[in-house]
Amino acid sequence: MGQLQWRLCLMGAATFLLGNAFGTPSSSHSLLYFHHALLLEGQPQFIEVTYLDGQPIQHYDSNTKRMRPFPLWNNQLDDTYYQFESANMKVFERHFPGKLKKISVSQKNNQNNDHTLQCIQGCKLTADGNEISIHQDAFDGKRMKKTFHRERFYLNGNCIQWLKRYLGLKPQKKELPMVKVTHQEVIIDNLQALTCQAYGFYPKEISASWRKDGEIFNQTNSSVLIVPNSDGTFNARLSIQINPKERNLYRCHVEHVSSSEPLDFVLQITGPSAKVTTHVLNVNETLLNCSICNFYPEDIDTSWMKDGENWDQETFRGDIIRNWDGTYCTWISIDINPMEEYRYRCYVEHEGLQEALSVKAPIAIISTEENFQPLLIICCVVSVLGILILLSIILGIRWCKKRRRDCRSAAKSDPNSSLDNAEKYPLKEREGVPPLNNIAGEESRGDSPTSQDTEEKKQPSENHQISI
Repeated sequence: MGQLQWRLCLMGAATFLLGNAFGTPSSSHSLLYFHHALLLEGQPQFIEVTYLDGQPIQHYDSNTKRMRPFPLWNNQLDDTYYQFESANMKVFERHFPGKLKKISVSQKNNQNNDHTLQCIQGCKLTADGNEISIHQDAFDGKRMKKTFHRERFYLNGNCIQWLKRYLGLKPQKKELPMVKVTHQEVIIDNLQALTCQAYGFYPKEISASWRKDGEIFNQTNSSVLIVPNSDGTFNARLSIQINPKERNLYRCHVEHVSSSEPLDFVLQITGPSAKVTTHVLNVNETLLNCSICNFYPEDIDTSWMKDGENWDQETFRGDIIRNWDGTYCTWISIDINPMEEYRYRCYVEHEGLQEALSVKAPIAIISTEENFQPLLIICCVVSVLGILILLSIILGIRWCKKRRRDCRSAAKSDPNSSLDNAEKYPLKEREGVPPLNNIAGEESRGDSPTSQDTEEKKQPSENHQISI
């Protein structure tokens, strides 16, 4: 379901659910069906939300075409029930857009193509047992004198019977309220408004009161306002006006079924958190922004420090904004030279802090002309040197290989080259020189044996062979 449809649905609920219809006392109960038809640029949309004692329990929309429960009612009813409710709503979906088109055409001098048709029907059971039927219709936010919507169908019963069934099926889940006490200045008579907020609790019944020195403090303008949340839980709010000098005497006293004991809450001082972010505007300009959030009370001192000294030049301050939980947020920014970012700190003082906050921006490399150009030059020089060294190595290797080939070619072309003769006649003996041998010690002798000595050595060998 789109956000626009939900906003219109809530506006319609605020229009129709008046008096006790939306927030009935515990002694009386109501079951209301809110139908909303939207004609947006000629395209119809349909929504229904069911409320039990002001709490949304189920919803249907024309996008999903299904009746679905809200979270707290997920397991309270079976599939047969939701199948019947989905089929029932499809009939309403066909009826409402057609009726909306007829009403929009019948309106004179109406040039707008966007229209809404809102209807509420249901019943109320009073404390004394009286049964009251509820029917209200509106076109484009204006109440209609005549009711046009058809009666809603019910599975095995009527509105009052289902009201009683729903009351018996109420989820037994209990959600403990989260409570916060805040204060706000009041212009009249220099008073302060103390507000007690309890949120996220279930069931709806809750008791909240102000107590001064332990005694119940009643004030004519102090009343508990209870409203439902979209998830089925509730919020409560209770405010009083007091003398600010006596605010420490007051307590918010809360009783709820989710807690076995009553809860007392006082005005608490909450220190802020701060975070500095960097926003580069251009190469010569950077914006530092310090976000200060979740502090209470409102009074706070924020500033920028440069080299440990207060610095107000080119400083911008935001408004102090109140959060939904009563705390506050603000911001402070400064326009600086990006090369001087490390010199600045965000300085925060608040009564909720034991010591002041001093926060600097996270370290980041900022690409500016002043530091980018030298880096680019260094990278270019290193790259060129690397290429030159690589070329030198390649050329050196090629030169060595070429030199070696030239030496071999010169040796082969020289007829007196020992290398050439050795390759041609590797085993041929020269005249007067014995062949080479590998006998150890022969190479170390200074004189080579003569031919005569050789003959003398051969003779004993021959004689020995004859004698044998």
